[in-house]
Amino acid sequence: MNAIAAYLLHVLFLKIQNLIHLPHLDGTQGNLRFYITEHFFGWASPQNASLFYALGYTLLWLAVSWILYRRKIWIKV
Repeated sequence: MNAIAAYLLHVLFLKIQNLIHLPHLDGTQGNLRFYITEHFFGWASPQNASLFYALGYTLLWLAVSWILYRRKIWIKV
């Protein structure tokens, strides 16, 4: 249930994250996705930080889908 809606929202929020520009820790300009990766997973190597971001983002949408399912909210696209 809500699989297509979750996919569309996932892509929409990724596009929004790429449009929002914020400074990196080293002073260069980057997008919100890089900012989140640096600040939440900066303790890991760049490859692992990227993996942790992807896992966290997937778990976020899994949690949103689960909440919608538990409340019997069906989004039709």
